[in-house]
Amino acid sequence: MKTKILNFLRLGIFAFAIMAAYAFTQPIDPNQPKYGFDGNQWHNVTGQMPGQGVYSCDLPLTDICTRTGEGEGFDQVEPGVFIKN
Repeated sequence: MKTKILNFLRLGIFAFAIMAAYAFTQPIDPNQPKYGFDGNQWHNVTGQMPGQGVYSCDLPLTDICTRTGEGEGFDQVEPGVFIKN
């Protein structure tokens, strides 16, 4: 009985790892509108990737780095804190 519970637990952890890997590796469409707010103004960074000179997304990942439009009501594109380089 103990072996069955351990095997079931291992299977559950493995399934969770597969789902997490899939969820966190979805490609970002480079043509999707992307805007970041630096505290003063919104910047259009559509077609740019974080860390390539224009902007970066720093920790904490609980914040929103870029959105699909200029404003707080738009959906998140990338997590983190937006920093204009």
